[in-house]
Amino acid sequence: MTILLSIFCIAAGMMMAWRPERVWEFQHVLSVKNGEPTNLFLAVCRICGTFVICFGVAALVYML
Repeated sequence: MTILLSIFCIAAGMMMAWRPERVWEFQHVLSVKNGEPTNLFLAVCRICGTFVICFGVAALVYML
């Protein structure tokens, strides 16, 4: 179970780091029409994505 959670964290972190526009669209699909994410959101999303990837990798290493 923990391995699956680690893999999910790595996948979510990769999405956050490389495609933050998609993350914004997913979060605001019903609330905003033709909106654009701010540069601050994109930067924070990339930074958080990097941390989530590191957490997932660290959890995998710890479990193995």
